[in-house]
Amino acid sequence: MNVLILSHKPPFPIIDGGCFAMTQFLKNISSIETIEQIEYFSIHTHKHPLIPEDFPEPSEEMKQWVLSLATTYREKTFAEILDIV
Repeated sequence: MNVLILSHKPPFPIIDGGCFAMTQFLKNISSIETIEQIEYFSIHTHKHPLIPEDFPEPSEEMKQWVLSLATTYREKTFAEILDIV
């Protein structure tokens, strides 16, 4: 069986309870014998950054996909809206 996991943040580095829970979930699900491959897709933000050195070495059983997403918001000035600047 193949499994695709979609997550709102990477499991590493473990900076809060959500990261810890996802890390434990990945460890538990990877120990199930009927699962042949896990693909893990996550988004990383400034609050939950991707630090490649904190991830374990990739394996044949688990592929990791990460998307960078800018989550900061800056309102435009009136001049920028009118394209004057």
